[in-house]
Amino acid sequence: MNSLPFGAEIMWVLIAMAGGVARYLDQYLKTGSPPKIGMLFAHAVVSGFSGYMMVQFVLRFSPDWSIIAAGAGGYLGTQGLDFISSSMKNRFGGGNHEPRRPHDRKDDDNAA
Repeated sequence: MNSLPFGAEIMWVLIAMAGGVARYLDQYLKTGSPPKIGMLFAHAVVSGFSGYMMVQFVLRFSPDWSIIAAGAGGYLGTQGLDFISSSMKNRFGGGNHEPRRPHDRKDDDNAA
């Protein structure tokens, strides 16, 4: 797999952070409550990570959409991470299954 330039990865994180800040400021405009610097920073960090993960996911399917994925993933924040998680579970058969022991059989419930 070819390594991407470091600058591109930083750009995706910055775009994602901008998406998260935009969402936080949008909430400020809708509610009127003053923004807090600590919350703004927290949104930027979470959004940077979420947007970067979204880009890594999208690069596997359609690299042309990477910049949009960064901004959207940043705007979505943890909801973007939930989307990636559920997509991966659906694609690779993950989910919330109870672990089975090797000696358990389906017809054990009908026995006795």
